[in-house]
Amino acid sequence: MRRESLTVIFRNSADGRRLLFIVLLLALSFLLSIIMSSLRFPGSPTAPWSPTSGLSVLAALSARRKHWLVLLWVMILTAAAYMITGTEWWVSLCFGLAGAAETLVVLAIMRGHHSVEWSSRSGWVVRFVSAAVLGGMIGGAVKAGALALEHMAFLPHFLSVSASHISAIILIGGFGIVPFNTFRVRWVGELLVQLAVLALTLLAAFYPGQDQPFAFLLFPVLAWAALRFGVAVVLIEVTCVSIASVVLGAFGGGSFAHAAAGAPVLFMGLNQLFTLSLSVSMLLLATLQDDHNSMLHHLRAREKLLQGSLISTNGGFLLLEREDGGRFTMVEENPAFERLMPDWTLQVHQDGSRSIAPEIAALPGVAHASEKEWQGGLLWNDRQLMMRVAPVGDDRSALLIQTVDVTEERRTEEAMAQALAHERELTRGMRKLNLQKDEFIASVSHELRTPVTSILGYAEELELSDLSEEDQELLEVVTRNARRLAELIDDLLTLSITSEAAPYVPVDVDVTQTVQQAVSDLSRAAIEKGVTLSAIACEPLVVPAEPLWLHRAISNLISNSVKFSRPGDSVTVSVSESDSEAIIEIVDTGPGIDPGEIGKVFERFYRVVGTGSDYKAGTGLGLPMVRELMERMGGSVWLDSDGKNGVTATVRLPK
Repeated sequence: MRRESLTVIFRNSADGRRLLFIVLLLALSFLLSIIMSSLRFPGSPTAPWSPTSGLSVLAALSARRKHWLVLLWVMILTAAAYMITGTEWWVSLCFGLAGAAETLVVLAIMRGHHSVEWSSRSGWVVRFVSAAVLGGMIGGAVKAGALALEHMAFLPHFLSVSASHISAIILIGGFGIVPFNTFRVRWVGELLVQLAVLALTLLAAFYPGQDQPFAFLLFPVLAWAALRFGVAVVLIEVTCVSIASVVLGAFGGGSFAHAAAGAPVLFMGLNQLFTLSLSVSMLLLATLQDDHNSMLHHLRAREKLLQGSLISTNGGFLLLEREDGGRFTMVEENPAFERLMPDWTLQVHQDGSRSIAPEIAALPGVAHASEKEWQGGLLWNDRQLMMRVAPVGDDRSALLIQTVDVTEERRTEEAMAQALAHERELTRGMRKLNLQKDEFIASVSHELRTPVTSILGYAEELELSDLSEEDQELLEVVTRNARRLAELIDDLLTLSITSEAAPYVPVDVDVTQTVQQAVSDLSRAAIEKGVTLSAIACEPLVVPAEPLWLHRAISNLISNSVKFSRPGDSVTVSVSESDSEAIIEIVDTGPGIDPGEIGKVFERFYRVVGTGSDYKAGTGLGLPMVRELMERMGGSVWLDSDGKNGVTATVRLPK
């Protein structure tokens, strides 16, 4: 729960409530100033005590703004009170100025600090006491200076008035910094007993006619309140003691009245110095006790949180302390440690303490843990544990043992290692099979190429012969199928040499020259098809590549464009470059490819369904071969088409 002082409560309240509180404080200050002035001792120009100083400070601290207005009213009301009780107007005005000056000093020192949350209590109190001492001394100096002009002694009045104002500021103004709800009464009966003892001690010290120095007996009684009931109770009790000492002393009670018989200024000085010493010492003692209690509460909360964390964690913790005889005594153990190591050998001694057995103390890390930290694996009840033993404490006499069950992790790691080894073995087998496959395909392709080449050669010679129309048609069938078989063999050979087993050794290749050569090689086929094939002139462009692979890929793309174009269509090849790539584009005006099939044409043995009498089915290996060639050389290839207005093939190679 947040604890706030009176000034913080009213500074954070509505304007009306805050204004009403300040007005009531000023009115009470005015009334008490009249009362105290009327109770002046014969021959004394000042009041026996000045509660108006504390009330003025409390009012100023409660204002959020326009503090000058509060100070002005403090000066006016204080001066008016003294004039009402018969003090000369200019002396009353000096007294009013003294009240405003001391309030201004306290406000200036404490401004911006009285509204902060109540923590570091002792530091606040020291600051506030310092502000009260400085402010009270300034107010006392102004008052004593005015009296000196009336031919009265400066020093006695300065000491008496300063002590009176300082004690009032501390006791009454103290509620401006002390939380309003800091009462620590656990047992009401104890408070009643303490109040009774306080009353009896107060009567014993200041009973009229009693002249023994029993005032010091009030210190232990008020210390009782400071240590047990908090700051607020101390402020109230010291205020009551101050008022009672003044009233009873006026009737001749106490050693102060006896020592200052016939000297009212001396009596007020002694009495106010006593009150000041009580207020400062008890306030500091109470705040120091609050700091101690707060720190103790914080430490207990942290300890409870730590214990809760240790209990809920899956890791085991065991705290041991080494005794003089070398025995390790167990200090703390969480449930996880007991669960992980149920057979941990413990010895229970007659005094109820528990220690680890000698054989456990001899384990690695435990015996020499005071020298250095140790960690390692431990097999315990068929469970794999990771143990860490580390010395703790300034003298390294305590040991912290941490255990973590890593059985499942180790099993998972072993399973993953076995799976990885199995996968590697499968990969090696697949690579071996792929190599055998490629070697087989290459061997078969070479064996097939020779007879196919021979068939094409004889077919070309027969074309020059004078054949009948029927024989000519049969010869065209033979030639067409032989060429298709030759293309299939070439594609298979190319795929075999581009496998992972085939080494790739790039050399500098002129892309422009390669494109021009491919266009030249396919120009006859384009002419026979009635397709216009052209290449846009470009400057030489050199890239690292495999010459045969690059020529094969570009030729295949151009051949596809020519093959699927209609008579009258055109195929244009261009070469360009970017900052990092060479770009080759083959653009045709043919029928195009359905956008839904573009992603499938790079799959092996997939063939686009064509239409028309001039359609020629391919092997389904050309475009997959082109993609594999380009990827081996670090490049890429893709097709673009809307299905109506031709196809654009784009090749990119790194420079």
